Amino acid sequence: MKSGIHSNNGNQTKAARFKENRDPGSAYKTRTDKAQQLHTFVMASCNATNEKDLEKNLSNIKYFIDINASAILLERSANQDSHLNDALHLPFSCQQNKQFAQIISCRLFDLLVHKMKKRLHNDQFPRLMLQNRTKDGFMVLHCAVKSAYPDMVAKVITLLEEHPEALKANLLNITQDGFMVLQHAL
Repeated sequence: MKSGIHSNNGNQTKAARFKENRDPGSAYKTRTDKAQQLHTFVMASCNATNEKDLEKNLSNIKYFIDINASAILLERSANQDSHLNDALHLPFSCQQNKQFAQIISCRLFDLLVHKMKKRLHNDQFPRLMLQNRTKDGFMVLHCAVKSAYPDMVAKVITLLEEHPEALKANLLNITQDGFMVLQHAL
């Protein structure tokens, strides 16, 4: 049985699962089926074997986001990773060729940011995506720094500059291990 809010028959309602998933302190453990399908497309992109394969996977993501409710963009994994966090770190875990991982990460990040800005309410993107803390306490800037890809760090900083509160939160964030973003960079 999944943890969280349940209906009388023991099954968690979609509304309850979504509400819990948005709450940073929730005990939410899994993404809904649609959000998990989106994650499967993200993983396919992270495991792309070449540019053509990557482009096909990115097209699948665009289409899938367009035909589904924007709520799938807000859901996080059991580790509290958003799809945006995934774009910043998973390509580097999946690819041996780190240059190709950088390309994947950048293109996936750009696509997700574009779709999230277009589909989410004005305050949702900076508050729920850019200020999302993973289970380990990482925010998007920590994830970008950890990738060791200077262009991605610059891209994330430029994005955060559009949202001063999110920039401040990222700069002042301390991970579960006690590191601030600049300490992590060293």
